[in-house]
Amino acid sequence: MNLYSALYQTDQTRCYDVLGQEIDCTGTGQDGDIRAGLTWPIPRFEEQKAVVIDCLSGLMWTKNATPAEFPQTWEEAIEYVNQMNASCVHGHDDWRLPNIRELESLVALDQHNPALTESHPFQNVSEGYWSSTTSVYDPTYAWVLYTDDGNVGVGFKEKADFSVWPVRN
Repeated sequence: MNLYSALYQTDQTRCYDVLGQEIDCTGTGQDGDIRAGLTWPIPRFEEQKAVVIDCLSGLMWTKNATPAEFPQTWEEAIEYVNQMNASCVHGHDDWRLPNIRELESLVALDQHNPALTESHPFQNVSEGYWSSTTSVYDPTYAWVLYTDDGNVGVGFKEKADFSVWPVRN
């Protein structure tokens, strides 16, 4: 099996020179030229009232990408999701904080601010989101997705710096 057949494309369609100027992709060998991987499903997202099904991953996300009014600590983010489950928000009691790979699956590398597909249906997208994935290097930190540019990094769990974007299978 070809490794690329198991991975989706990045959705990047543009190419750039070393100075950051957009160029024709033909023959460059860049991602926008090669476009390796599986094609994204069309439509990518299916809206169902207050939730969105990602047809690429099969995950269900809250349509409101920031249901908690303020940034949370990591522990508060987990507790917020637990409270959603206790209240059976949107008819489900199995919401959770996504892992970092699940958050990264939302990123479209041809977009920025936010780095989500141009036609995404999400509302209230924040700059950064907690994941359930703890940093092995320093367990007082957890992995975070920065939606402005699609990058990942880590956040100090005790600081209320990031938002909660609940997901379910």
